[in-house]
Amino acid sequence: MARKMLVPRMLAVLAVLLLFGAALRAQDETVLVLGQKIEREIKGGEKLRFAVDAEAGQFLRFRVSQKGVDVLTLAFDSNKTKIAEVDSQSGRLGDELLDAVVDSKDRIAIEVGAGGGEPAGRFTIVLEVARAATEKDRAKIGADKIFWEADALRLKRTAESRREAIVRFDRAFSIYRELDDAAGKAYAAFSLGLTREALGDFNKALENYQMALRFWEESGQPVLAARATLLIGKTYISLGDTQAAIEWAIKAREAMKAVGNRTGEASAVNNLAVVYSEQGKNEQAIENFKQVVAIDLELGRKFDAAIVYSNIGIGYLNLGDFESAFRNQERSVALFRELDNKDEIAAGLLDLGGVDFSRGEPRKALPFYQEALALCLGSGNKNCEARAYNNLSSAYRFLGDIQATLEYSAKSIEIFRGNGSRNGLGLGLNERGLILAAVGDDQRALAAFSEALEIFRKSQNRNLESNVLQNIGDIYLRNGNPAGAEEQYRQSLSIRREIRAADGIAVSLKSLGNLQIARGKPEDSIPYFAEALEIDSKTGNKIGTGRDLLYLGIAARAQGKNDQAADYLRRALAGFRELGLRSDEAFALYQKSLLEKQIGKTDDAIASVEAAIAIVEALRKNIAANDLQTSYFASVQKYYELYVELLMQKNRETGDRGFAYKALQASEMARARGLLDLLAEAETDLRSGVDPKLLAREKELIEEINARAANQLKAVNDPQKKEYFKVLTAEIEKLTNEYETLQAAIRKADPRYASITRRTGLTLAEAQKLLDRGTALIEIRLGEERSYLWRLTPDGIESRELPGRNAIEAAARELYESLIERNRKVEAEPAAQRSGRISRADEAVAARSAALAGILFGKPDEPPANKTVAVVADGILQLIPFDLLLPASEIVSLPSLNVLAEIRGRNPQTAAEKTLSVFADPVFDPADTRFPEGVAKNKPETVPSGLKTSLRDFGLGEYFPRLLATRIEAQSISALVPKNLAETQLDFSASRENVTDRDLTKYRIIHFATHGLLNTARPELSGLVFSLYDRDGQSRDGFLRLNQIYKLKLNADLVVLSACQTALGRDVRGEGLIGLTRGFMYAGARRIVASLWKVDDAATAEFMKIFYRNMLVRKLNPAAALSRAKQEIRQIARFKSPYYWAGFTIQGDWR
Repeated sequence: MARKMLVPRMLAVLAVLLLFGAALRAQDETVLVLGQKIEREIKGGEKLRFAVDAEAGQFLRFRVSQKGVDVLTLAFDSNKTKIAEVDSQSGRLGDELLDAVVDSKDRIAIEVGAGGGEPAGRFTIVLEVARAATEKDRAKIGADKIFWEADALRLKRTAESRREAIVRFDRAFSIYRELDDAAGKAYAAFSLGLTREALGDFNKALENYQMALRFWEESGQPVLAARATLLIGKTYISLGDTQAAIEWAIKAREAMKAVGNRTGEASAVNNLAVVYSEQGKNEQAIENFKQVVAIDLELGRKFDAAIVYSNIGIGYLNLGDFESAFRNQERSVALFRELDNKDEIAAGLLDLGGVDFSRGEPRKALPFYQEALALCLGSGNKNCEARAYNNLSSAYRFLGDIQATLEYSAKSIEIFRGNGSRNGLGLGLNERGLILAAVGDDQRALAAFSEALEIFRKSQNRNLESNVLQNIGDIYLRNGNPAGAEEQYRQSLSIRREIRAADGIAVSLKSLGNLQIARGKPEDSIPYFAEALEIDSKTGNKIGTGRDLLYLGIAARAQGKNDQAADYLRRALAGFRELGLRSDEAFALYQKSLLEKQIGKTDDAIASVEAAIAIVEALRKNIAANDLQTSYFASVQKYYELYVELLMQKNRETGDRGFAYKALQASEMARARGLLDLLAEAETDLRSGVDPKLLAREKELIEEINARAANQLKAVNDPQKKEYFKVLTAEIEKLTNEYETLQAAIRKADPRYASITRRTGLTLAEAQKLLDRGTALIEIRLGEERSYLWRLTPDGIESRELPGRNAIEAAARELYESLIERNRKVEAEPAAQRSGRISRADEAVAARSAALAGILFGKPDEPPANKTVAVVADGILQLIPFDLLLPASEIVSLPSLNVLAEIRGRNPQTAAEKTLSVFADPVFDPADTRFPEGVAKNKPETVPSGLKTSLRDFGLGEYFPRLLATRIEAQSISALVPKNLAETQLDFSASRENVTDRDLTKYRIIHFATHGLLNTARPELSGLVFSLYDRDGQSRDGFLRLNQIYKLKLNADLVVLSACQTALGRDVRGEGLIGLTRGFMYAGARRIVASLWKVDDAATAEFMKIFYRNMLVRKLNPAAALSRAKQEIRQIARFKSPYYWAGFTIQGDWR
């Protein structure tokens, strides 16, 4: 898009030039007589003197009519004290009125001067009024004085001076309004517009310009009215309203013609050219810009010529002519440096960097962007600052510094949202979408792209519209929707061909080529890649060229043309290394490894993928936001999958079990790294030395997110609140983005963050030390073609090759569906039919368990029985209770072996002084009988059925139903512990505050029996539900969400979530299930008991009673107690089905 629009701003230039080198022409003062008009010629840098003899208390008005030269007029008393000045906004044409009040009889000197950069021209001067001054005159002179003080502040061009100028212009405007001075009101309004525009507040600037236009039209000032018209059109361009910008540019062109202002006419043509550029009509824009710059150079207007050179450069950039683009941008910056205009120097530097970025050299662009940002910050120009942040974000994204790009992007969007710049906001959103896509968060990336697309379509910015369509297509292709991707790519390519955007055409061709590869037609991709390479080579786009070669290499490998593929990949890799594009380099190394595997060079393939993974690990380390680290890691799991496959291939080839363990290490490197980092950080307590303001804002954000989440839950099923629901969703997204950025800032603020030791490379001996005699670790990694299982014991390691992901997950899904068949609701189903359906499902569990066990373990006697088996599962296997597959063993679930090492390696704490704290049977319903009689109840937060997935099966009512069985459960458990060692919170005391505000570090076991919410889309909004009222009937916030669970401080051997689905969460590839259990593990729990599905309330109470009896009376460890409880409860006839007991699992350390 074009950077800026030509607007004559000669005030800014004159204010500097008049201070230096303006010479007074040697001559006698010309005495002015009332009503006598005098005409003179004046040259740039020259001053002419006039005089008038004034009486005490007299009001004087002089009219200076400019004819081709912009002059500044000053009035001095005989002591050479300035008493008045004027330099209107009319440029080189039009009248300027100088008013003064003389306090004592005196000879007043009038000085008319032209700036050094002005051409020769003529003017007339006349003393129009000389009479006794009135109070109104004096008030007007006072307002003039305030106005010129404000204008002097405006011309200092700092953020502070501009804000102070606005205060004074407003004060002057108020006085002019009281005096009904149309000219004064117009000048003040116009100057407010100039100042607010410089600060990036376009909406308020537009209001001021429109006000000035109205005043000048009413007072018959066509020259000044034409100037206001011009700036209104320019502001509409900044706001992204293309249609309004065209209409006002045409109005401005005609208005300038009418008053004979050729320069102003050129300015209007320039604005039209800018709109053409916005619409992607680059050649038409360039031709118009060239007409304008010719006029500017002829008239000596360096400022305006510099602006137009920049716009010409942008036009050439859009056409892919980088040399012409850079040359014109250099001309622009050189002229601005001559004028010492820091705002425009900054904007020009951004454009120079943009040329280097566009031709594939982001590292060369950085110095331009960084110098520009420093200038923007100094001048307080928020729009310029936002552009600098956005450009820095793009550069660092290509260079692989994800944390830097996240921070810059967030700052950019915040400013663009605040100042009303729609196109700027669109650019910021598109950039954020690209960042989110780069780290694998496709859902949020698509939301950002969609919002940007809407903005660009409304502003008719065809170039940027095509970019966003391209990006949306990439998301569709990556998520298995080739038809949708092709539609987006074709639309984007059509626009780019229409506007002749060479770089964009090449990008579209690459995408269409990749689409053919995804469809299994690599031969059909070659023409697309070849045409893209031709374009990128011609324009000199190094990034584009590197990617063309990479994709040609991928296509050649897919066709078995191995030598050709190797050559393409070698050239691509060299180019990426030269440019410092780390992410591209990693992907090229991955493709090289695939080729080497294909031709049987296993050792070379291992070396290549290890190099790729080293880059991935470095890039991941640069992301401080844990959520985005996790999504980024999910996007690169294929690198680790290939690494595991290659190491297991070496294991097959050599029979060396060392390769099997190395493959297990590789699998561990790719597992639960986000949780591992969180646990390591929890041990370090990074917040201890952080700025309290950051921590206070963190708390505010959590509260704001949770409040909107509660309102969102209430609105989801209300047809009348659809728009409100959308607003809340957008607000949660915005607040979550800020929260992630803040979390990253908190981490980076502590110097200990970089030195945190994370356990990711346990040796075989270290891993075996974690296991007891009679204990085995089973880890499963699912792959597309082959999966693998490792069995690690203190004595050694065994491995097993399994079928691909689809076969295993199909068998697991069948078993899971049989287990939860009771929870499936069939509308209007007769009781007998439901009973038969459930019976068949129960009968199928045994056969389906055996089938899955056969796939995973082979013969029934494999693996040998172990007393305890720790399972690290993958994908849907995380939902499977492995004690159905290994009935002779006590089963413990682990996110990863490294997580176990981290838990074991925590700093030892003093043993908790008390045994048990129980929270149960909260108050949810205003009709609850536990309220004291006569208490009036406020309506609580309610949750519509569409989103309330509870921790118990609480039905579909408006309110959470009471869980009466939890009271019996709590009392039964508490009875097993001496009263002085147990605490039970029931009824109103089962409150969120009693969880968050009490010292829970005193308790070894913490038991929660209540409802809750499961939000797989946003796990941080999942949580537990406590009492929604206090005993006085006042509603309270009873939701304890995951983002607050992380803040708890625990010293618990065990946390029990006696409820349904508490073991679930969002499944992120490589990370596992992100849900409540990881929150409690982070907070300090060494193990957690949770449930994989919704279970009958009474069954849960009975199961927990047996579990605690085994643990507290029989003194079994939690894993053994849980296994024994499952064996016992199945002996009760009504609870025989695995549905009632198999879903309870234990996660964490079994010791």
